[in-house]
Amino acid sequence: MKGLIVASLSFLFLVALAILLLRRNKSPNYLGIFFRTFAWTIPFYVVLYRMSKPDLGFLGDSWVFANGWLDFLNGLLILVMLFHCFVDVTYATVITGFSNNLILYMARPEGISLQEVKEIYGAGDEGDPVVQNRLEQLVQRRYAERCGEDSYRVLPKGRRLAWIAAGLQRIWRIGGAV
Repeated sequence: MKGLIVASLSFLFLVALAILLLRRNKSPNYLGIFFRTFAWTIPFYVVLYRMSKPDLGFLGDSWVFANGWLDFLNGLLILVMLFHCFVDVTYATVITGFSNNLILYMARPEGISLQEVKEIYGAGDEGDPVVQNRLEQLVQRRYAERCGEDSYRVLPKGRRLAWIAAGLQRIWRIGGAV
């Protein structure tokens, strides 16, 4: 149990450090920042684990692993999995998420025109099938609606998603669509 608790505290350290570094970052190498943050979190975990008592001063005997080495490895594995989930959600969804950025553009008062989508995502005159499919999915799932022949805007469900995404991008002070 000690490994789980120390891993959780180390993860909070990782998130705080990542936010701090992302806010000070001037380059678009966000993924590198995540991996450097993780590299700094591992020694934090090791030191915190080694410096704390086996029962952390409050765990009952039944919550203390008999094998401290196994407890340490268990906590380290949990920290690795938490890091993976954090990077996956933060980097792949909030920072570089394709649908996320489309929703943010659509949330502007003027929405987004099909021509703007083509310019932003490098689609040719015929359009990109991937972009077209994504736009259709957003409409089908009621995040957005088509306005006329060549523009899109968000619906209430999409506006909530845009609000969350924009808020997270503000926390990390990263570039966004809007």
